[in-house]
Amino acid sequence: MSRAEYYWRQADICMRLSLLSEDAEIADLLINKALQLLAQADEAAEDGQADGKAPPAHVIDGEPSKNQDPDEAT
Repeated sequence: MSRAEYYWRQADICMRLSLLSEDAEIADLLINKALQLLAQADEAAEDGQADGKAPPAHVIDGEPSKNQDPDEAT
């Protein structure tokens, strides 16, 4: 797994946790962390540390894709 891919996965986890949070303040913190991780992923991809893969669409959209396997959610 490339460094950029790692950051994309972590951002995805933060976004999913924010959707599950009942506390708006915690949800905002998680969303901000996800945005930071996406910026780090972009940096890593620009630095050539990525293997040419783009982030999964659900990471960009912030929601799981409809045809995504639920077991691959994390």
